[in-house]
Amino acid sequence: MASRLLSIVSLVWLLASAVSGSAAGGINGSVKDPKGAIIVGAEVRAISVATGESHPAITDALGRFKIDGLASGMYKIEVNSPGFKLGRPLSVQVQEGRAAQLDITMEVAGVKEELAVEGKGSVKPNSDPNYRSLRDGKPLETYSIEGLILKRDIATFRLSRGSISFLPPVEGRVTMGVFVGEGELSLAPTIGTELDYLRRLTRQEMVKEEFDKAVICFTDDSYKEIKTHAAAGGDASHASGVLSSFHDRVRVRGEGNLEAEMLADIYNPGYPGFFRAYIFGHKHHDLRFGVLPRGVGDFLGPEEVILVDADRGSDERGIWYLAHQEAEYKNGTASSEEDKRTIDAEHYKIETVIDSGEKLTATAELGFTALVDGERVLHFGLLPALRVTRVTFGDREASYVQEKEREDGSFNVILPEKLVKGNKYKITIEYQGHKVVEDAGGGNFAVGARTSWYPSVNGFNDRVTFDITFKVPKR
Repeated sequence: MASRLLSIVSLVWLLASAVSGSAAGGINGSVKDPKGAIIVGAEVRAISVATGESHPAITDALGRFKIDGLASGMYKIEVNSPGFKLGRPLSVQVQEGRAAQLDITMEVAGVKEELAVEGKGSVKPNSDPNYRSLRDGKPLETYSIEGLILKRDIATFRLSRGSISFLPPVEGRVTMGVFVGEGELSLAPTIGTELDYLRRLTRQEMVKEEFDKAVICFTDDSYKEIKTHAAAGGDASHASGVLSSFHDRVRVRGEGNLEAEMLADIYNPGYPGFFRAYIFGHKHHDLRFGVLPRGVGDFLGPEEVILVDADRGSDERGIWYLAHQEAEYKNGTASSEEDKRTIDAEHYKIETVIDSGEKLTATAELGFTALVDGERVLHFGLLPALRVTRVTFGDREASYVQEKEREDGSFNVILPEKLVKGNKYKITIEYQGHKVVEDAGGGNFAVGARTSWYPSVNGFNDRVTFDITFKVPKR
């Protein structure tokens, strides 16, 4: 009996050993910067040396990652995080039934130069770390959504079911989400002129558009509102592809730099947040809705709410709705005289040299007064063909944003300090480029791009004095 019992115990032990021997292993760890701070949203990949199979993971809000289901063997580790790099090749041995611990410390990566013109200054373009995090962010956390209604001014977004993936926070604020599922946008103008205009353009009295994909960008409380009504989980498999398609739409010539717009609100949290929705509709493939407290644009007026059909192949392409916020009409404060300026431009001193090849090289000095507190990001109307080489704010170099000419190459300056309302400041911008000056003959030159051959502000809404010098080649 004892022998039989021993045999049974031995058999159980052997079976247990076999099961544990075939159990998969894994890798648990963290990713930190050189100073020991956690890195959120870093992409970690374990690549099998034997098979080449790749196993990805994303670091969570505590900078941790976990990769399960790995066969035993040696794995090469790759980490991708904007602004950082691995200082040396990294690999780890995985054993069956065990999770290897791997704590990774990254090094600061060199800034990738994207401009064709070599900068004169020590501050490289597009190098602000928070800008880079916004520009290079990838989906981080995903939630399941069912029956969510977002009301933004006169627009209503019904997200019947699906998943939303948020990008990593920057300075503690999440500013972008990618929705995939079943949704509907509805908008009914309450102003007679806007209703008539929409009726003439679309032959409809309201907008009702079903969609299966959307990207929302925001600096308001959208993240908190959505997360409150969402459930953990969801399908993140399509989020990266939708985000890539979105970038193809908005990172093109003629578009403003969305990340610079977000950064302006991040650096000045006292300003009312905005909301933008980019709709991949069933009928209209590129609808764009926005509630923009800073105004929809210098040349469109001080209105804050806009709906645009941006589909280049649409017969109904154009602005569908442009108005003040609904609350302003209700309380009688809507006015075309609203002042959305953040600075008051007072005097330009511009020195311009035109060489024999019609290349323009210039230095523009602008004196201005701050109209609001806390601003750090200033937008300038500068032709993307003119490439900035240096920006000086007072006696310090300033960071700036200017992507490639064929992309969203608008020009924005990131000041080293917050502006104080009522204080006077001076900023100097050096730039150069072609395609702006034309030899009109007889020793005369014509400057095109009337409002953007120099770094203008506020769309000609300022009363500014100019001191301009042109140097041209002798004939």
